[in-house]
This record gives sequence, structure tokens and C-alpha cells, in this order.
Amino acid sequence: MSKRLVKMLELSPSMLDGLPKNGATDPIEYYRRPLVGRVFRERINLGLRLLPERRFERALEVGYGAGAVLLTLAPAVD
Repeated sequence: MSKRLVKMLELSPSMLDGLPKNGATDPIEYYRRPLVGRVFRERINLGLRLLPERRFERALEVGYGAGAVLLTLAPAVD
């Protein structure tokens, strides 16, 4: 595992571009909205800020929807 530090992980609006809706109950469209999207993204970012700024050997995202969280985690995983 690489010891390189990883900058703070953050789900940004630009990361959501091109992510398709994964099904009828996938809330990804809410993440793209101006006001509501900010609340939805901040909910994810609060959890991401709990992670240490380091690389991880592996990651498991439970509750996979459109893949926004997985896409955000990917740069920190070997």
C-alpha cells in the first residue's frame, strides 16, 4: 500500500456530471439541484471528512446507487 497522503475527499457538483440514475429510487437527481443538492452532497461530505487523510488498501461502499460516493472514494484507494 502506498503511503502517499490523499487530499480531503469531497463530493462536488462536477463529479455528478454524466452519472446515470441507477433505478426508480436513486436520488442522484437531488444531488444535482442547486439548493437541495448542496444539502445532499454535504451529508455525504460530512461522512467523508471523518476519514483520515491517507490512502486505503481497499474500500467497500454499501448502498451503491449511481456511484457518486464510490467515485469520490476512488482516488484514495490503491
